[in-house]
Amino acid sequence: LLDIRLGDRSGLEVFHDLRRLDPKSLIIFITGHGTTDTTIETMKLGAYDFLSKPINHELLVKTIDKALQHHRLTRELAASEKRFQVLAEASWEGIVVHENGSLIDANNQFFAMFGYSRDELEEGIFLDKILPPKSRQVVIDHIQNSFFGSFQLTGIKRDGTEFPIETNSRSIYYLNKPTRVCAIRDLSDRVRAEEESLALQNKLAKANKLQALG
Repeated sequence: LLDIRLGDRSGLEVFHDLRRLDPKSLIIFITGHGTTDTTIETMKLGAYDFLSKPINHELLVKTIDKALQHHRLTRELAASEKRFQVLAEASWEGIVVHENGSLIDANNQFFAMFGYSRDELEEGIFLDKILPPKSRQVVIDHIQNSFFGSFQLTGIKRDGTEFPIETNSRSIYYLNKPTRVCAIRDLSDRVRAEEESLALQNKLAKANKLQALG
């Protein structure tokens, strides 16, 4: 709680000092000399609320309770986002969070997989950059029909190279709004191994056939 008028100092000066010490602090201004301009100024600066004297004690208690709840939820959200980021960076898969095809966040593995820097893809529509037309339409259909799950697609790197990928998506709340999170796995090594195995099986079958013929 901070009064606008504190005698030798302005409450606004103290507000700036407090914010420098803790940018996330929630401050409720109280004053007996409030004007609309003062209220607007304090709210623009980031004050949580503004109460006029004489103070209604019931309103004051409710305002403090709301501020504490807001602070707790903000901390929980920040902790949740930090946990997500730690888990995402620990994964060897590419992890991307998006809203209707607009990128919100992604781990470093995602950017490395497709050959882009974070700045090149951040905060924008990105599907046309990482998926060729056929795969992109599949993803758009899934978004529009709220389909989640695992499926195989073709990805495209920044240099134009196409490669097989497996994606697994689900719905989550991120930054306090509903989004889609998608784990992307590069299948290039697996497909290459399968092709080599198939080639060896064909050679073996051919060799067995020649041996049978004498």
